[in-house]
Amino acid sequence: MRNWFSFSFVLFALASCQPDAPAAASSVIPEPRIISLSGAITETVYVLGYGSKVVGVDVTSTYPPEAQLHPKVGHVRSLNAEGLLSLQPTLILAEQSEFNSPALKQVEAAGIRVAYLEKPFSLEAPDVLFQSLGQLLGLPAQQYQREMERIALEREQLARRSKQLDSRPKVAFIYSRGKGQMLLAGKNTAADAMIQAVGGVNPLQDFEDFRAFSQEGLLAADPDVLLLFSTGQGTEADTQSLAQIQGLEQTKAGKNKHIVFMDGNYVLGFGPRSIAAALELQQKIIEFGY
Repeated sequence: MRNWFSFSFVLFALASCQPDAPAAASSVIPEPRIISLSGAITETVYVLGYGSKVVGVDVTSTYPPEAQLHPKVGHVRSLNAEGLLSLQPTLILAEQSEFNSPALKQVEAAGIRVAYLEKPFSLEAPDVLFQSLGQLLGLPAQQYQREMERIALEREQLARRSKQLDSRPKVAFIYSRGKGQMLLAGKNTAADAMIQAVGGVNPLQDFEDFRAFSQEGLLAADPDVLLLFSTGQGTEADTQSLAQIQGLEQTKAGKNKHIVFMDGNYVLGFGPRSIAAALELQQKIIEFGY
């Protein structure tokens, strides 16, 4: 699993990091039929009032609940051009990291417009998405200004509470999706960005992106708090999933039961709900006594 995004605090999101990338705002799309290939983008499209224009989504587009009613086009890493074209889209929205996707190149060659949007791993990401999609869809800034103001207030609240933490706890993130699929999050990852945003410290700073889980690595990090994705099957299933993490009980997080389960797209998607997720994670850390 790789981190495909930058941390830069970008104020507009249509400029591609590659010189030959298509400009996402060259013209307004009239009455679009939209396929969204990002959970964060899908959420933003719905907040902007364009949910009724969506005809297909990727597997990460789980919120709002009505987004799950649309046909699924699979994971963005394993797209099928024919499947995308079968939905007769006029506009496909993808994150900038997917610019070299072979399937999307095929779709573009067929004459379908693909807009590649920047989405930084930062709490400025919602602003970036609102502005870029608003411009792309030809919406007046007033239509999403109130939402941006609300998010700005949440960011201020988060910053105030971060200053009030008695200490900066070490928070580690383990990506666990079934047997044999455990990874530790290093620096320059979405998890690293979220941990810093809530006032914590990611102790896994000797590598970038993700690396295979090892008991030695976890024990060396000795986190105060452990963050994991929830299984989606309830608290009992979440708790049972801890059994596969070797060495957990020898860490401060394991000994003190300072373990947080959160929905993956919510806490690390960096969409419109990202600051709310940060506040929730921060509150859990505060309740642990930090």
